[in-house]
Amino acid sequence: SLSPIASWFRGPSHQTTESSPTTSAVALEWQRVSNPLVIFAGLEGMYASLTHSESSNLGRNMEELHNLIKTNYPAVAQRINKHDEEQLQASIYALGENPGLMRDISEKFGFNVQLPSKYRVAIAKDDPSFMWLRKNDKQENVMNFIISKKKYVSQDQLSVESIKEWRNALGEFVGSSEEGSKMVINDRDLPIYDYTHTIDGRFMKEVRGIWEMTDDFLGGPFSTYIYLDETSGNIIMLDAFIYAPGKNKRNMMQQLDYIAKHVTFPTTAIDQ
Repeated sequence: SLSPIASWFRGPSHQTTESSPTTSAVALEWQRVSNPLVIFAGLEGMYASLTHSESSNLGRNMEELHNLIKTNYPAVAQRINKHDEEQLQASIYALGENPGLMRDISEKFGFNVQLPSKYRVAIAKDDPSFMWLRKNDKQENVMNFIISKKKYVSQDQLSVESIKEWRNALGEFVGSSEEGSKMVINDRDLPIYDYTHTIDGRFMKEVRGIWEMTDDFLGGPFSTYIYLDETSGNIIMLDAFIYAPGKNKRNMMQQLDYIAKHVTFPTTAIDQ
């Protein structure tokens, strides 16, 4: 069994005045990160105040606005990220890489990823299909990757609902100081967005949303990347999430996305 990692999720100065978690607090916290969900959350209130002629340019209702954002976000994000790529790469790897951890990932999961030097294993788990990595910075922000794999059986495993179930199951291993708490996807306050890409010649599905802890006040953004590795017959989850209360999460999330979208899949693991 695994003990929850609580000390770095909740410091001694963390205080709450509520007797139970509120999903609205999670939603407000999430609006600090640049993401299609932020656009949706921000425009939802604005949309209600627009005149009919003004709102028609954005869609006839919130559902159409949601679809408009989902359709156009990938192209807009790609242009922004492309512009920032060189500077972003220099920032991410300013202190070098972690070759030992990169080798472990390659041997365990069969893909290569450039991992910055500050990342460490969050918990030791003797499981060939699971790894949780984290990086703490001086501002007490926590950037995380969870990696998991399982055999590909059918296309149903690539549906948003199946990915949600898989991620929520892995959330059992992420706890807080509240006994019995676990990390789950919160798609009640803000929708899940999903996109399909081809990365290093392989199918990849991207799912974005917000996470929260059951029975606690913690939450933040996540992006889950599902890779289909036909060589091994596995589907691989590379899940990125952030805990940084009160902070702007755009740059942190952009760094995690950059790392996740630049993995490669050799036919054999790297040999160093």
